[in-house]
Amino acid sequence: MSRIDLQPQRLDISMVRGDSLRLIVTLTEQESGAPLDLAGKEVAAAVRATDRAGSDAVPMQVTISGSEVELFMAPDATRQLGARNHWDVSLVSEQESRTVLSGNLSLSAEVSSG
Repeated sequence: MSRIDLQPQRLDISMVRGDSLRLIVTLTEQESGAPLDLAGKEVAAAVRATDRAGSDAVPMQVTISGSEVELFMAPDATRQLGARNHWDVSLVSEQESRTVLSGNLSLSAEVSSG
C-alpha cells in the first residue's frame, strides 16, 4: 500500500515564558531534502495557546534569507501565551497554502524578568 504524507515536519519547543524566542530554520523538501524555493511565497508563523479557550494567535516575526527563515518573538509576546501552546509555519502564495513546520510550545513559569 502506498502512502502520501502531507503532514508538516514536527518540532516541539520548551522554554521559559518571558524569554525571547529566536529560531533559524532551513525549510527543505521532505522527500529530497533540497531547500524549498521561497520565491513568490509569504512565510507566516504564529503561536496559539491550547490551554486557554478562545485565545488569539500570536504572530511571530519572520525574516527570510534564501532558504533560511528566522522566527522571532519578543519577551512581551511570549508572556501572552499559555503554558501549553501550538505553533506552526505556513507557506502562502496566490495558488496555495501549506503548513510546513509545526509543534508544541511548552512554557515554564518566569521567575525573574530581564
